[in-house]
Amino acid sequence: MQKNISVLVVANDNLELLEKVIWSYNTQTFRNFEMLILSLNENQEISNLVTALGKEVFFSIRFMKFDDQYNQNQALKQGVANAASDYIIITKDTCIARPDFVEEHIKIRVEGHVLLGKTNTILKSVAQSITKDVIYASDCFQFNWLRNKGIGFISSFLISYSGLLNTFLDSFVTLNTVSFKNFSGWKCDLLQIDSFINCKSNTIDKLGIKKKFVSFRTSILEI
Repeated sequence: MQKNISVLVVANDNLELLEKVIWSYNTQTFRNFEMLILSLNENQEISNLVTALGKEVFFSIRFMKFDDQYNQNQALKQGVANAASDYIIITKDTCIARPDFVEEHIKIRVEGHVLLGKTNTILKSVAQSITKDVIYASDCFQFNWLRNKGIGFISSFLISYSGLLNTFLDSFVTLNTVSFKNFSGWKCDLLQIDSFINCKSNTIDKLGIKKKFVSFRTSILEI
């Protein structure tokens, strides 16, 4: 069956974090997607982890390993070109997705637009509390859990809340630098981007691609 969306995950060498990220996509409410792991490290353990988790999760995972001659920009360009679907999310192995993350990107997408979001950075001490059980229960996106871990009231509310207020708040957001940790767009548009590294908002404008800001509607935790 044709996948509606491809999720590209840029991976370095932190196996523990990558494992948590993959688990978070196994909780997604929208299920018709594939994942491409773009590995910038020669560590064979990454490949072994992806193979093992591929037997646990409901979605298909493809693994692309790049040698030392490749940088993140080249890896992303190859990943975009090899994506099986015509719509793509780009993120990193440090970003845990809320269960509605993929669904929100699908709901908000518009032809000729890219979606620009941000991440919610959490302390390492909090990140260590995010276990497989916590992710599968979606506890780390619950207001009370976040508050109990010392996250501020407003931050906890915005991370956990999903509703019309987020759409209203996004209408006031502008981002000059594009974060490829919470980003999505149509494959035909992304193929036009020459450099994903230090990409600016006006670079997208010059390509004739429009932008939608989705920072509050697409919640993601960055460890």
